[in-house]
Amino acid sequence: MFRFKTLFGRMMTTVLIIGAAAVLLVSLLTTRMLRAYTISEQTQTLIDSAQTINELFSSDYAGGGTGEQLFSDIAQLASYEKYNVSVVDKYNVDYSVTVTGNSDLNANEALLEKNKTAMQPQVLAGNTVSAVSSDSDVYSTPVITVGVPLTYDGQIMGGIFLHTRLTSLQNTLQVFYSQVLISSIITLFIALLLVYFSARQIERPLYKIDAAAKALGKGNFSKRLNVEECNEMAGLAETFNGMAEELEKYENTRSSFVANVSHELRSPLTSIQGFVQGILDHTIEEKDQEQYLNIVLSETKRLNVLIRDLLDLAKIESGQFPLNKTQWDINELIRRCFISFLTKIEDKGLEVSVNLPEERTMVYADEDRMAQVVTNLLDNAVKFCEEGGTLKIWTYLAEGKVYVNISNSGETIPEEDIPFVFDRFFKVDKSHNRKAAGTGIGLSIVKNIVMQHNEKIWVNSKEGTGTVFTFTLGCVSEGKEKRREREPAKKEISAFNVNHSEKKEDK
Repeated sequence: MFRFKTLFGRMMTTVLIIGAAAVLLVSLLTTRMLRAYTISEQTQTLIDSAQTINELFSSDYAGGGTGEQLFSDIAQLASYEKYNVSVVDKYNVDYSVTVTGNSDLNANEALLEKNKTAMQPQVLAGNTVSAVSSDSDVYSTPVITVGVPLTYDGQIMGGIFLHTRLTSLQNTLQVFYSQVLISSIITLFIALLLVYFSARQIERPLYKIDAAAKALGKGNFSKRLNVEECNEMAGLAETFNGMAEELEKYENTRSSFVANVSHELRSPLTSIQGFVQGILDHTIEEKDQEQYLNIVLSETKRLNVLIRDLLDLAKIESGQFPLNKTQWDINELIRRCFISFLTKIEDKGLEVSVNLPEERTMVYADEDRMAQVVTNLLDNAVKFCEEGGTLKIWTYLAEGKVYVNISNSGETIPEEDIPFVFDRFFKVDKSHNRKAAGTGIGLSIVKNIVMQHNEKIWVNSKEGTGTVFTFTLGCVSEGKEKRREREPAKKEISAFNVNHSEKKEDK
């Protein structure tokens, strides 16, 4: 016996239930239709026979016959057609015709008498009536009684009552049910084979997927499924392979993340531990202690920045960093962020080109988060620009988007490293030199913030043109919003450009 817990068991149970319901429904409908049709046909046949008997009576009465030949002819007709005949005249005298040779014809004489008594008033009134009863056998064989007026020369002389049991329907149903049973067994056997092979074809890839999922659960992320067929199972296998690939990437990223965090934390902690230990055991002389304590303070600040960036990145990636979108001027934001870097720019003697439109360029975004993006990109541009290099900032509109560009001259990013620039802890300097680089998380945070706004960010880096970071924001109409005061920021940038140019000439 198949188990209901298996796919084959469930499919076979379903087929059996549907098949049994279909066979039962077809059998009931067919039996009902066959019964109704047979009763209708047999009733009309009895009425026709009664009219024939009426003609025989009329002919015999007109010819002055004694009735012996008449009843003999009626008996032969009744025996051939298999029905009982009872003739009742208007004086309620019953002339029943005895039919010999078939016991079934006389088996319902009580029912005949009952129906005849009930129908006689209507028949003597000139109406043709019929009654259908059911025998008490397993097939509920119909028993039909018809009553037809006996007339002569337009006068009602009595009534003719014919009574029969439809044994032919019983025989027909027996044959029909036996054929249905045989057909059902054959159909069930074929269905069993088809369901068996279909279930096996479905179960086989499911077993493979189950085994692969178990391997995946044990950490084997390289497990893949072979897609051989073009059906739903193949689609499921492709989905599984895609999931496995994503999990493998996630695991590799996680491992790399843990390794990078360990490296980034170990270096400053080792320095802090060494310097503190040197001060405590007086290895470091008292006159040098202040210098090393400043190094310890610098390392602790760097650790705080690293931890803050990690927390921000975790919140952004988990969706727990909701955006507070409003309308504001992106050019004004860039001016304010730029002003905060004036000191660093002067220290490195950079040549600056800021090309921002005079008119307001309104965007719909989170202003604080985008300030974080611009600040991070400016910080990288200044940090990795060579002494006396060039820093450029410009924006432009195209197809309903504002494009923000920040570029710097200096050493370019190798082409093979560009796809990984926004990855966590990725540094072009493979030695992870802490003096030349930050935490390695800033650009990853920048990309996640831009992507949360459903916008794009990319980088181009070529010899001769330098490195350009570009991101987009959706531009919106300013409407009736109150204008902000931008003149102080504009004047400060203009004054910086003039003074910086004068210093360049002096040099």
